[in-house]
Amino acid sequence: MRHSLPHTSYRSSLRLNDKLYYIIMEKKFYDDDAFYVEHKSWQIWQSHYPDGSGIITSLNEHQCVTATRWYLKAKQEGEFDNVEIKMYDEVVGGNWDDQ
Repeated sequence: MRHSLPHTSYRSSLRLNDKLYYIIMEKKFYDDDAFYVEHKSWQIWQSHYPDGSGIITSLNEHQCVTATRWYLKAKQEGEFDNVEIKMYDEVVGGNWDDQ
C-alpha cells in the first residue's frame, strides 16, 4: 500500500487593505488517493476526500492522518450504520433552592 505521494502545492491570493497576499497550501495524498491533507495558513491540518469535501481537522499532520485513517476504516466497516440518534430535552430538572 502506498502511504504517501509527493505533495502538490497550490496558491491562492487574498486582498486586504489594498495589499495582495499569497497563501501557499500543500496537499499530500495518502492511501492510494483515498484522501489528502492540507496544511492551512492558520497552522492547522485538514483532511479531505478527493472531491474536496472535508473529513477531519487537527493541530498537526500526524494526528490528522491517523484520525482520518481510523474514520475511513470505521466507515468502510459499517461502524456508523447502526448509530442511534438520541434526542434530549434542553431543560435540566432540579431546583438549586432545595439544597
